[in-house]
Amino acid sequence: MVAGAAAKDLFLQIGPDIARENACSEAKDYRERRRGDVSCVHMKSAGYSCYFGLDLKTGKGMHGAIC
Repeated sequence: MVAGAAAKDLFLQIGPDIARENACSEAKDYRERRRGDVSCVHMKSAGYSCYFGLDLKTGKGMHGAIC
């Protein structure tokens, strides 16, 4: 997980918000963006955070968060 300024930079780079019906939350101030195995969220109360995972057996990226 990455939070703060680095997460904000990543959030701004990975593209548009996903459709509200596909997001992990219905909160009014919740925004979510995904690209590949990276998912980033922004909430006014909590700021920016991005999630990603690493399969330690293969060294390949994988999703690092679930809804």
